[in-house]
Amino acid sequence: MKTATFVDFYEILSLPETADADRIREAIRGQRRIWNKRAGQSDVVQKSVAEQRIRDLADAERVLLDASARRTYDSTRVQDKARAGAESAAATRSTSEGARDWLAEARTFYATGNAHAANYAAREAIAMNGASHEAWNIRANSSFILANYADAGFEFREAIRLMPHNAAYHFDYGEAHAAAGNWADALAEYEIALQQVPGDPVYKTAIANVYLNTGKSEQALPLMEEVVKAQPGAEVFQYYLAWALHDVNLAKWSRLRGGGFLITSPEQIRITREMSGRALRLTFSDDALRASLQDNLRRADLAEASKWTGSGNILWYLGAALSGLIMLFAGFGAGSAVVGLLGLLIGGLAVWLFIARHHKPGWKFNAANPAVHVRGV
Repeated sequence: MKTATFVDFYEILSLPETADADRIREAIRGQRRIWNKRAGQSDVVQKSVAEQRIRDLADAERVLLDASARRTYDSTRVQDKARAGAESAAATRSTSEGARDWLAEARTFYATGNAHAANYAAREAIAMNGASHEAWNIRANSSFILANYADAGFEFREAIRLMPHNAAYHFDYGEAHAAAGNWADALAEYEIALQQVPGDPVYKTAIANVYLNTGKSEQALPLMEEVVKAQPGAEVFQYYLAWALHDVNLAKWSRLRGGGFLITSPEQIRITREMSGRALRLTFSDDALRASLQDNLRRADLAEASKWTGSGNILWYLGAALSGLIMLFAGFGAGSAVVGLLGLLIGGLAVWLFIARHHKPGWKFNAANPAVHVRGV
């Protein structure tokens, strides 16, 4: 059965054609946070669908963030989308005689990645048998792929109503909530799924994802430590562990008024090297996250390195040092050791004070920043 292969990048990212590069990067990153964990599912079809979406996101990143490639894509998008729509419509207009098995067709369309046709076939299956939880689930999942999260939520609820003890349905319903930013509702559904299948790594990761998106990285980290320890060869989970390590690391730094973070202690330097270094050794596809981790290590190096800063009182330091020098030579030249030693003391003290106050590790300068609002470890 022929299926449409064209992928509308703007549709899967829920963006207009006019979206700038920053919005595209953020949308791709948000979608990866949804789909990476879904690729860890044991269901072969669901895993395949998630892996295909991850590939689609990589293609979207490659095309939409390259000006020339994007122009070419945009110029043919309307025609390609129309052709794909025609193929989907043709696929659902079977020429077979007699009653059609819409549910079987919905399964096939969904498994082969034709979300539009799967959604249509699932609707037809529901029209024939509204009590089919599987038809509602396929319809919901195809709506989810098409980024119709409100529709997906309603359809997942129907599937759950018909089969309330299906953990995968609760997980998927949580996904629809998460995609819409309804984190409390998403967490409730994920927890139901985990209660029904204790220890499931995907459901644990989904819960960790909620924590990471709601500023609770300290709760996400132990969950992802457990998942990666139990599934060391599953790269799909390492991304969330890297993300948790990154956010917990930042939570240890000092915070500035108005936002922003700053390293203000040797302990923060040590933690940054440990956590960021470990995160960078994990396998994941998120260039922005990897760049941020590398930047954290760079900032740790800068915080440890000693540096000079200027002084508004430089004339006082120079005057004290010069006075001490004059007293030193004048005193010993006139045979007055006391005056000479006093000059040595004054000059040496001026130099020592200048060095102590204006040549020190970067973290000490950071610690004196008046904009620091919350002190880290």
